[in-house]
Amino acid sequence: MSDVNLSISQEVVRPIIEAKIHTAIASALADQIPLMDRIVNRVLMAKVDTEGKESCYARNDLTFVQWLCSEGIRKAAKDATIEAVEKMKPQLQALIVKELEKRKGEIAGELVKFFVDEGSRDYRIQTAVTITKK
Repeated sequence: MSDVNLSISQEVVRPIIEAKIHTAIASALADQIPLMDRIVNRVLMAKVDTEGKESCYARNDLTFVQWLCSEGIRKAAKDATIEAVEKMKPQLQALIVKELEKRKGEIAGELVKFFVDEGSRDYRIQTAVTITKK
């Protein structure tokens, strides 16, 4: 009797094995819907800290789903505020320039005070001031 040697390439075998594994996992999970439901509920209702990390401290009464909603609302509020400020940027810049113009003397006095205070310290600070004529 002679031995039979059969060679099949990995490219042929791998997709078949992967498909069988995926089918087995999907089938096993399908039978576990009640378990998966409890796991999802546990994750969403877990008590978390202010960073969304699970925490067992009694004072933490925030659930993960509440934390997610809070974070989503904060991000939306931040994005909306940034967008509104960007739209109003020219008006805001004009208001800032107007306010700075009103306080020229005050700002100059604060600048001189800063240089005097820094000059009296034990360490040295290098500063360059350029004044241009209009």
